[in-house]
This record gives sequence, structure tokens and C-alpha cells, in this order.
Amino acid sequence: MEALIVIVLLFFGGAILRAIIAGGKSAVTGKSFQESYRGIDNFGARLISTHTTTESGIKLNVEKIQIKGLLPIQRDVDLTAYLSVVDVTEEEAHPVISYVGSVQEESTTCFLQVQPMGHFESGVGFKDWVQVGAIIPNFIQPPRTGNRKLSAKFFLVNSATPMNFIAGYCDNLDHAEIFAFESFDFNFNFTEKGFLDSSEDQKKARAVSVKIAMAVAMSDGSLHENEGNAIKEWIKRAIANFSEERQKELKSLYNGALKEAFTQAKSGKLVISKLTEELNGYDETKIKYDAINLCFDVMAADGQADKAELQTIREVAEALELDQDEVSKIRDKKLLGLGFNGGAEISLEEAVGIDPSWDKKQIKSHLTNEFRKWSNRLTSLKAGPDRDFAQNMLDNIGKARKKYE
Repeated sequence: MEALIVIVLLFFGGAILRAIIAGGKSAVTGKSFQESYRGIDNFGARLISTHTTTESGIKLNVEKIQIKGLLPIQRDVDLTAYLSVVDVTEEEAHPVISYVGSVQEESTTCFLQVQPMGHFESGVGFKDWVQVGAIIPNFIQPPRTGNRKLSAKFFLVNSATPMNFIAGYCDNLDHAEIFAFESFDFNFNFTEKGFLDSSEDQKKARAVSVKIAMAVAMSDGSLHENEGNAIKEWIKRAIANFSEERQKELKSLYNGALKEAFTQAKSGKLVISKLTEELNGYDETKIKYDAINLCFDVMAADGQADKAELQTIREVAEALELDQDEVSKIRDKKLLGLGFNGGAEISLEEAVGIDPSWDKKQIKSHLTNEFRKWSNRLTSLKAGPDRDFAQNMLDNIGKARKKYE
């Protein structure tokens, strides 16, 4: 169901939101904000839980913010309603992520709905409950999975003094002229990964990637200095975008994984199948491809494409269930960068990317595709090592064709 909702959101999210969120109309009377006001009751705001059904039949829960009564203004003014949401399940509050760009903060993906309401005179208000905002829980991501307590923050503000929100909180309260503020709590059972859960999983998945890279480096029985440096350089890039405190934490984790993997590899206890199984458990596709990229960087670091390393990388890619065409593209790029002598230690099958388990029909089809690819590259490369390598690949493909005819 969640995947279906995301698909609906991607194609029809704007229309759904315009239908659910106030959009300048009274939820009760159907009139515009200006047409609906009458100075009767004292001002009040409420949150009501309801649901709507899309044209495709998907039922969505909706938390609606409504206001009623005399507007708390003393002069003519343009009004804007702001609606922000924070997760208050734990002692430390966290923002929530919005999947929809139209209800995000200006500089982040955190949830924020801004609803211009128009111009109002003093001494007027709404005789009926009027919707000024809405939250669709299926379109937001709390920090963690499970039962979450969320707090909806509603502000009624002078449009001439707009509020600026960052990560769920306003950073210019002294500047904004706020006429009304209400906070409403509601519960949401979030069944997917929260963004902090994902962050933790990504951190752990990258630590496993480091261990897999070490397994590739040690597959020929030794760790070349350049191979170790390639992994360390990858670690630097992986932590570069984080805060200084977070960088220290991640650096310690990844360096610890590197040292542990080296010790296990020397004693024969570093098992590829266990590592790939662990990485699959995090369901982080991008990190899996990052891991394969790292493995090829390690392979190329010493300037030689070792047969054992390539075989280990093949096993890793298959175990991670990656698209073999994408893996082949990464492999070709890394091999090309090694130059002509890079394939000196590789068997004919390894050189042209033949899987030993393939039958002759699969091998012939693969060789045809490889011949077409390298022929095109040969014509576009300038004279030099890369062109020589492409020619060598074509020669190897020719030899393989003869071998398997």
C-alpha cells in the first residue's frame, strides 16, 4: 500500500493536496475566506482527524486544521496561516520530512504548509469552521518507525512579516507579527523506516562496505599499500558532508571496520557471503553500488587487475543482486583506466566478462554485445593507453569467440 501511495503522490500529488488543503475555500460553506466571515464567536482553532479517498480508490487519513470566530486583529491586514509539524515522541523533538515539494520549508525538505488567506478588516471573523491547513500522514516521514506522537504548530501571521522555518522551528519569531498560535498533538503509526532509522542503517551499511572492500583487497593474499589508501580515501569522501562531531564518530566506526576486517582476513575469518548477507539486510541499493565502486577502486589501486580480485567482485555483485549491466559499466570504466597492461594477469574469460556458469548461447550473446561496445569506444578514443586497451579488449573478444564457437 505504501508503494502505491507514493506512486499516486508522484503523479497526482499536487492535485490531491490542492483538493485536501484549504486552497482559499471554507470547508463548511464553500465560500472564499472573505465571503465567509461574520463577527460572532470568540476566535478558536481545532484539529480534526478525518480521511479522504482518491479517484483511484486509495484511502488517505487527513489531519485538518480549522479556525472559527472573531479574528484576533485590531486593524486591516493581510493574513497567512503557517502549519509546521514536529515529532515529540522522545524528549528531544525532531522535524518530519515531507515527500511533497509544495509543503516543504524553503531551504529544507521538512514539512511546512504556508496558506495565504487574503485581506481582512478588524472586527470580522468566521461564523463556521474554516479549513486553513491539512496534514496527510502518508506523505510525511517521521524520524523513526513505529507509533509516533506528532505536534502540529499553527500560526496566524501578518503576511507582511513572513515566518522563516528551518527543521521545524521558526528562526525569526522576533520579526514575525503573530496574531494567533495553537499546538495540537496527534498520533501516527509509521510502518516504514524513519529518516533517523535510515541514517543509522546507512552508517552501518557503509561499515560493511569497508569490510567487503578489504575482502577484495586481500583476495590475492596481501594488502597493497595503495589498496589500503583507496579505502581510506573512500572513508574521507563518505564523511565529508557531515558536521565535525559526526565526522569523528563515522571516522572511528569506519576505521574500526577496516582494522577488524584486516585482522579477520589475515586469519581467514572474513567471509564474503556473511558480509553480503548483512549488507542486503539494510536494503540500501545506492550503498550497494557505492560498495561495488569501492571494490573496483581497490582492484585498480595497485595498477593491476588481479584475477582473484575480479572474481571476488563478481561474487559480491551477484550476492548483492545488482544489475549486471550497471556493474559491467563500472567494471569497464575501471579497467579502462588501468591501461593496456592492466589485464596481464587476467584469464580470457575474466578479461571479457564471461561468467563460467553461462551456457554457450549466453556467452555468444555477451560477446556480441561486448564487441559492439568496444568497437564504438575504439573509434572515439585518441591514440594512447586507453585506445590500446580497447583494441586489446577487441582482440580478447575475438579469441573468446573462436574458443566458444
